[in-house]
Amino acid sequence: VGDGVPIGIAAGRAIQDNHVVDHLFQLVLPGVGPGRRGVAEYGNLDLGSASPQGALVHIEPETVYSLFHRGHDDIFFRGIGDDHLRPVGQVLDTLRKEGLAENTLVIFTSDNGPWLTFKDHGGSAGLLRDGKGSTWEGGMREPTVFWWPGTIKAGRVISEMTSTLDVLPTCAELAGTKPPADRVYDGDSMLEMITGRGKSRRDTMFFYRGTQLRAVRKGPWKMHLFTKTEYARNKVEEHDPPLLYNLEHDPSEKYDIASKHPDVIKQLKRVIAKHKSTLKAPPSQLEIPLPE
Repeated sequence: VGDGVPIGIAAGRAIQDNHVVDHLFQLVLPGVGPGRRGVAEYGNLDLGSASPQGALVHIEPETVYSLFHRGHDDIFFRGIGDDHLRPVGQVLDTLRKEGLAENTLVIFTSDNGPWLTFKDHGGSAGLLRDGKGSTWEGGMREPTVFWWPGTIKAGRVISEMTSTLDVLPTCAELAGTKPPADRVYDGDSMLEMITGRGKSRRDTMFFYRGTQLRAVRKGPWKMHLFTKTEYARNKVEEHDPPLLYNLEHDPSEKYDIASKHPDVIKQLKRVIAKHKSTLKAPPSQLEIPLPE
């Protein structure tokens, strides 16, 4: 952090300084990778006197990326693993010491798969295809841990589909409020799913690279319109007809079965058409004139 304080300690101080009775706060803890520094950011959510004391903690990409994608490598893990584990432990220790653990949801997740151009140093997605930057499963499917003692049962494994797009609606529901109604949101609350009271509300996911829709998933079916191994010199490949995979049977996306399921291709194209009909492109921020 800017003043040389380790990120885990800075995050702990933010928790100690901001948890007051009847005030909910949110802490975002970005990850710290090799050669990187992190900054703990936090914001207050003023919910009025009816709100319980508590916190929302979101631990972000590089920490999780290293633990999930690199943690299996004992040599690498011994070398930098402690740099990633220590801030997380310091945050959890602070939550326990301040009596906030049972009233705090910690979300431990990542934004992308392994950075394959760095080879062994970049990690592995295991049986999943490709990695960071691509819309193959190795680039998009990420493990996530939810920690909330007394509310979320430890050791429970959830295999349903969710997205980081669902974090905002989840936090809003926890805070007893709703996001502004002047826009369309692509996420839905995960609260029922993570607490074991229901299932994920998400069965569809659209995969973009910039403004280009490259793939769509609905249930077990994933259809690719365009593919590219990112951070490589190969070109974007368009697929007509699209590629189709059943991720329940083929999570590695090895076997294109589009020719066997033309009905699924038609269904997914209708899903895309409906999705695109709801989109309204905002003005490019690069083209908005700056005030004089």
